[in-house]
Amino acid sequence: MARRNPEGEPSWLTRDWAGIPGWGLVIAGAVLLVAAGIVIGGAGGAAPEPMTPPVALFIGDSYTAGVGASDTSHRWASLVAADEGWSEENYGNGGTGYATTAGLEGCGRPRCPDYAGALAEAAADGVDPDIVVIAGGQNDTDAWGEDQAAVEDAIVATYTDARERFADARIVAVGPSWLGDEAGWEREFDRAVQGAAAAVGAEYVSLLEPPVLDDDAFAADDGLHVNDLGHAAIADRVTGAIG
Repeated sequence: MARRNPEGEPSWLTRDWAGIPGWGLVIAGAVLLVAAGIVIGGAGGAAPEPMTPPVALFIGDSYTAGVGASDTSHRWASLVAADEGWSEENYGNGGTGYATTAGLEGCGRPRCPDYAGALAEAAADGVDPDIVVIAGGQNDTDAWGEDQAAVEDAIVATYTDARERFADARIVAVGPSWLGDEAGWEREFDRAVQGAAAAVGAEYVSLLEPPVLDDDAFAADDGLHVNDLGHAAIADRVTGAIG
């Protein structure tokens, strides 16, 4: 006999609804709710895994290392990395260049390699960059005056090595910069770097056309390096050029 409510009518649990008892509808509804929860939970319930930022390897001299900045976070390389959302691997060594090595006085180590050697050091350390930024060249001033062709060959070799060593990486070349009055040969050096970069499909950022460090306020106390304002100016030029 169907269960009745106090007024004598059959309970809705036992009453037929289009041929289905009420209790059957309850069970079916519960199953649907559980199934919907599984679908929703599977599709969007789990928190997405955090994005891994691209790794940027910076090769350069004391400017790239951050000499003159009040803190490494204010050096131009770190400013660019922060603005672009990159994870920075900084292999800048004071006193070095495309064809110039350094020692204790220049970089604080017994020997710091030229730029190609720094690329090799980074690879040996297991750095696997998505972006390679190679910057500077002002420490090659003496070498350029002694044997321009040899420096040009070193520039070409550096970018060739970067492309071969990190075949899938985006390569950005940042040209040299000098504080003070510009010498005519500096534009030749700038063009040599630009040509070598273009040969391997690298992007190029000139700090001379137009000049970035054309304000005495950018000079650090030693007159050789740039202060926070100078580092910020270089960073602005780089980020503006690479988009």
